[in-house]
Amino acid sequence: WAVAASVVFMIIQVYTMLLLPDLTSNLINNGVIKGNINYIYHTGVWMALYSFISVLAGVANVYASAIASQKLGMLLRRDIYNKVMSFSNKEFDQIGTSSLITRTTNDVVQIQNVAMMFLRMMLMSPIMLVAASIMAYSKSPQLTKIFLVSIPVLVIVIGIAMYFAIPLFKAMQKKTDRINLIFREGLTGVRVIRAFGRDKFEQSRFKDANDDYTDNAIKVFTIMSAIFPLVTLIMSGTNVGITWFGAKLISYQAMQTGDLVAFMTYAM
Repeated sequence: WAVAASVVFMIIQVYTMLLLPDLTSNLINNGVIKGNINYIYHTGVWMALYSFISVLAGVANVYASAIASQKLGMLLRRDIYNKVMSFSNKEFDQIGTSSLITRTTNDVVQIQNVAMMFLRMMLMSPIMLVAASIMAYSKSPQLTKIFLVSIPVLVIVIGIAMYFAIPLFKAMQKKTDRINLIFREGLTGVRVIRAFGRDKFEQSRFKDANDDYTDNAIKVFTIMSAIFPLVTLIMSGTNVGITWFGAKLISYQAMQTGDLVAFMTYAM
């Protein structure tokens, strides 16, 4: 029920969000330009109502998504624990205790996060993309040609970043296993380590694994952090293009000012 509720609330949120630019367009064209104060008040009330519904739907979507993802994590941890308890000694030795701990904790959290993102963003984004493109096309078929440039550039930039980032993300999983292994050995064998004076050796061993993980994490998150300014740059360039060509259409009386404002919102 939580998944179904999340999808329903997400659709409501998308629908109300897509109505707002159209209302803004009508408010400018029929209210501001014509000086119709009553129309501005009337449209403003509807915009406030749709905004309120969108906020409520967004909160409900997050709540339902959180329930669904957390329950998924609970079931995964239960099933992993039951499976591990059925392992033979040979299977324990093959997989390793540290790796099993990572699977039960870190990996389950990763899957929970993916489930949450799926119900929040990965479902919403394609629906928003298609619906906003249709709405933008209805406002100005000529300006939608700008998307034929900006969207492929976006795909290429993100694709290049993922090409370099995904192997590093995979490496982080193995390095997490390594840290857990060394940490566990240090805790379980602390008396033996102290008895033989191996404290500095174990500290150095853990430091090397920790530094290795840190260096890998810095690389991958540096690559990921570069995506956002590049996407912003591309979208800013798209807005410049929309404003430039949109102004020409307005000057030729082929487009209204409100439609240009709505088009820019749909483009974003």
